[in-house]
Amino acid sequence: KTAYEIPKRDWSSDVCSSDLLIVDSGPVFKVYDSNNNLVTGHYNAGQYSVVPSDIYLWQPTSYVLNVVNGTLNVSKATLTATADNQSKVYGEPNPDFSVSYAGFQYNDDAGSITQPTGSSTADINSSAGNYPIALSGGVSQNYDFVYVDGNLQINKASLSATAENKVKVYGNANPALTISYSGFVNGDDAGDIIEPVASTSATSSSSVGNYPIELNGGNSSNYNISLNNGNLEITKAVLSISADNKSKVYGSSNPTLTMTYAGFVNGDDEGDIVIPGLSTTATTSSNAGSYPIGLSGGSSNNYTLSLTNGTLTVNKAILNVIADDKIKAQGTANPNLTISYSGFVNGDNTANITVPSISTTATTSSPAGSYPITLSNGSAQNYSMNLVNGTLTVIANPTCSINTPASLPICGQNGNSISATYSNGTIFNWTLSGNGWQITDGQGTPTITYTTGNFGTTGTFTLTVTNSIKIGRAHV
Repeated sequence: KTAYEIPKRDWSSDVCSSDLLIVDSGPVFKVYDSNNNLVTGHYNAGQYSVVPSDIYLWQPTSYVLNVVNGTLNVSKATLTATADNQSKVYGEPNPDFSVSYAGFQYNDDAGSITQPTGSSTADINSSAGNYPIALSGGVSQNYDFVYVDGNLQINKASLSATAENKVKVYGNANPALTISYSGFVNGDDAGDIIEPVASTSATSSSSVGNYPIELNGGNSSNYNISLNNGNLEITKAVLSISADNKSKVYGSSNPTLTMTYAGFVNGDDEGDIVIPGLSTTATTSSNAGSYPIGLSGGSSNNYTLSLTNGTLTVNKAILNVIADDKIKAQGTANPNLTISYSGFVNGDNTANITVPSISTTATTSSPAGSYPITLSNGSAQNYSMNLVNGTLTVIANPTCSINTPASLPICGQNGNSISATYSNGTIFNWTLSGNGWQITDGQGTPTITYTTGNFGTTGTFTLTVTNSIKIGRAHV
């Protein structure tokens, strides 16, 4: 019998019953194991002794009862142990291997045996694929093991490939596109896979904005690669705009204000931006000094405008300050020294400057000759003064041959006045000023009538003027 296939039975049917035997009711055989222990439960695999009992002879005097024990051989049952199929992800340690059984008898289970253990050639470093799970080492008194291998399936691990975000400045070449990975195991890196390729539609001439960095392709025997796009941000380039420095002369109109650019790329120029405005507080009437040239406004899709103000320098105008030439007769007081100006603008006059001092070395007693009329000092906020000295000419008194009836000379007499009538009717007026005579017009030999307050005498004379020097329209 096979272990556990032996039912409890009435062994008396296997014994011949006759008039010679007396058999008690109930079991007449007892089963003993190899240690001569009475077995009363189910039988494990092995060899047992079957001993008849409670048998007697009717006629003991006529027969000798020879009781011979029997043998019961109980063989092991077949127990099929199947390694359960398992799965894991590449890079993970092997799972615990489990076993399924078919063939347990009675109420036996895995606790009734020394279970076989499962093993596989796969380990944590094994590539994705299928590997056998083999069983060995099972021990049981009552079962012979039949081992059925299982399968360990190593699935691909998840690998996330992400295009790294990049930033560049408008006009620059694209940066190197790179990929970051999350999920490598077993010391793997990008060299253990066929990497995806990163690309973008942006170029060096692309406008400011955001452009996708796309990943395509990529493959691995051990990884399922998920692709995540990145972003290329193109930022504005810096465009430096400087107001050009300018200069002008006080009183002149402002020059045309201009600006200079530094930083254009991709062949751009001012036509590709909204140009900032230029302005200055200086006007035609602004005083000499420095005035800001301001930049304001302006915009661009591709440039950050860096505005730098300039300076408008209003230089002093040239003011020619000229000492007027003067003439006086010898022995007379110096005339009033006067100044002429050339170069005033904006309606300015001497009230807008500090007038220079004017002087001469000539005095009342200076002999005939030329004396400098000198300008000195003087200043103005808005003018650079060009001082031009003049000349005071001292002339000798004219020679006079007119005499009164009393033979008194009238030339050089203070208080006398002469009214002269020219032959053509022109009136000459002579006035004695100090020791000099001055005629308002004319030259020649007029016939004169003189009146003197000192003598009260009137007469007609012939007058000859000598040493005549023209001063404007006058002659002395």
